Amino acid sequence: LINSNEYRLVGPCLETVSNLPVDGARLCNAALQAMRAPGHAELGGAIVQKHAAVADPSLIEGALPSIASLANPPSLNFGPSRRRYPKPGPLLALYDHHKDAVRAGLRTMLEQKDAYIARLSALGLAALIPHDPRLASFLVPELIARVARANHMLKGGEDAVDQALGDIRDTLVLCFMADPSKVDQLVQDYLGGASDEGTAELYKIYDEVLRDARFGRDREQAPVLTPAHDVAFRRLVVAASEARTHEAERATSGVFHGEPYDLAPLAVKHIDLLLGTAAVVDATREAVQDAPRDNKEPEAAMERYGQLQHLSHLVDSLVRWACLSAAKTDLASITSVLEILRALPEGRDHLVGSIIGNFHAMMRTPEGLIACLPDFYSAQVGSSQLVRSYAATAFGELSSTARKNLPSLAFEAFCTQLSDPYLVVHKAAARALERFTLPDEFKARAQIALSGIIVGYASDRPRDEALVRAVDLYARRFSSPEEMAGNIGRFFVGIMAKAEPYVAAKEVKYGRSAFQNAPGYTGLLIKLIEDGQAFSIYGEDLVERLGDLSPDMVREEQIALLALGKKHMANGPHLVGILIERFTAAGLWAEALELAKAAHDQIDDNVRNTQIRLHASLRMIACDFEDAVSKGDAGRASRLAQEFDAAQAAIEEDYET
Repeated sequence: LINSNEYRLVGPCLETVSNLPVDGARLCNAALQAMRAPGHAELGGAIVQKHAAVADPSLIEGALPSIASLANPPSLNFGPSRRRYPKPGPLLALYDHHKDAVRAGLRTMLEQKDAYIARLSALGLAALIPHDPRLASFLVPELIARVARANHMLKGGEDAVDQALGDIRDTLVLCFMADPSKVDQLVQDYLGGASDEGTAELYKIYDEVLRDARFGRDREQAPVLTPAHDVAFRRLVVAASEARTHEAERATSGVFHGEPYDLAPLAVKHIDLLLGTAAVVDATREAVQDAPRDNKEPEAAMERYGQLQHLSHLVDSLVRWACLSAAKTDLASITSVLEILRALPEGRDHLVGSIIGNFHAMMRTPEGLIACLPDFYSAQVGSSQLVRSYAATAFGELSSTARKNLPSLAFEAFCTQLSDPYLVVHKAAARALERFTLPDEFKARAQIALSGIIVGYASDRPRDEALVRAVDLYARRFSSPEEMAGNIGRFFVGIMAKAEPYVAAKEVKYGRSAFQNAPGYTGLLIKLIEDGQAFSIYGEDLVERLGDLSPDMVREEQIALLALGKKHMANGPHLVGILIERFTAAGLWAEALELAKAAHDQIDDNVRNTQIRLHASLRMIACDFEDAVSKGDAGRASRLAQEFDAAQAAIEEDYET
């Protein structure tokens, strides 16, 4: 019955026979035959593991997909979400007694074009490599071939091929860690004839070698960096500078996004390579930027813009890795960065600026501060506006301790940057000033410079986001409450009213205490709430700002606030509640009653809305009651008290119903 391949008979019969005193070889071979079909791996695997020594080698190949899946379960997109735990015992037992048959079976599986079967071959090999490290050199050319030529050698759905490639790469990472020189040479051999997609997939092998070592948040100790990591790092740095397709760009530069983390010791070892490659990429960027533009081809212009963005970000990423790694290591490493910086020729402003922009990391220690200070001050007052802007940004990123140890010349240079005639410089300085407080002796100069930015932008660039940020910074840092309640506050609110509503809403979100007493602030809030884009992003914060309004400001804009509440009462119950509270706090009982009644009356009178209407009636009656009390109308107040009790009773009755 087991050999009949009748699906519903095989499992029960195999389980029955496994509990009887039968010949071990015959039982093991029956299990191997049963495992040619899916569904019998668990029971068959236990039998095979126990009797592997007497298994028929000719039957192993057919059962190997099920045995490999048992040893290293592939992730599934469908089916039960429960975790499948690896059970490598059957595979290891067969390998110990029948190495040649297992090896031949894995090779045969990998040679199939079915992506899932090839994937199981890689998973099986990955489960065996820790057991026998010599297997790290087995099937490497075949695995790399499938990565490089997946479109020809793997067939199946897009997800199946992607998952197969992922598991094949994971296996190649194990092989790479065991013998980096051999795998690296094979990868380089295949890169020459690989397609764009194949090239990207091959580079991902290097990426995954580094990625596993880079992030060590859950590790108690930093990972041991091996020659394999060194080879992969050098390959990716160079490949990133040579990538010419979007696929290759993503595969080679993705690892350099963010900080180096646990790869800092490796990065600091190759500071010259990182900064040298950054210089090459920056030269490429300049060549692309200086190339003639074809204004008749919009697609070409977009492609050029995207390429410039990628090259610029890659330069910054490589420089960041070099500087942050040097900062984590020692003074000698920082000195290496400075020597390369000083050797750069004139005109390499973007590269110089990128290095200067990371000085805040290298200036955290007193030794680093002393080493970097001459170059930092030169950048602050240099001839390049781009470099000056990077220096201003780095000034804002400095730690408080490092900033306290700076000489007064550095602060004077920063104040000069706030008054710099170039937009890129004074914008960067203003953003930096948001992050720290200047010493008292420099506050007056900064205030004058910031007021100059505001006045200049208000006349020439009234919708620039930098103007709104400068206004917010000035209001919070340099204006007194009395000034904000007077003409200065009115001037600032007028500026924000002309800006893009979502930009103004962002600053109002954080600067509520500075603006809430400014003349016209209530009208500004109403305008921002009325703007669909601003309200969709910052609606909750804007409504909360309404709740901060003083009684005087509410009375000043009572008509507009009432109209706002009526307009949004259908989809903004929280806004209505806030406005009623503000009206009552300001003694505007008639307006509170009018809004509460309008909110109640717009609720459809049906069974589903019964509770909603009853609770809305409580609020309406309460407002009416307070209005009657404020006018001394005792008869009306008594009647409303009875209505309130009746509404509460109706609520209880509806609950019981």
